[in-house]
Amino acid sequence: MKYALIKISTNEIEQEVRDNYFGSTTPPNISQKDLKWLPIEITNPDVTDHTTHIKEGPVTTVEADKVTKVWTVRPLTEQELDDAKELQIPPSDSITFKTMLDVENRTLALESKPAVTASEYRETLKAML
Repeated sequence: MKYALIKISTNEIEQEVRDNYFGSTTPPNISQKDLKWLPIEITNPDVTDHTTHIKEGPVTTVEADKVTKVWTVRPLTEQELDDAKELQIPPSDSITFKTMLDVENRTLALESKPAVTASEYRETLKAML
């Protein structure tokens, strides 16, 4: 269990601590100092597939009797998926990519097929991921 020290007049979190911060007791009542301790409830779901989903947050909310911290998991957008795939492919000006493209075009020539451009080849590689 975690606790948050809240400034009562502003409802702002001043400090967060674990329950062992107080030994074996609960947090003291210090409301006379414009402060109070509230328990923190945490909702932190696991991301089962990092290739298609992302965790965001936390969103922290100070309520009358507790503080909540909530992370959410959402699917990646098409653009985020494309960006992630793009990062897995070597840059077009790298020797690795140029060599891969050369081998691809040599293979296509042997098969009597037209050569592909760097952009077309990048799209082919992304489709494989």
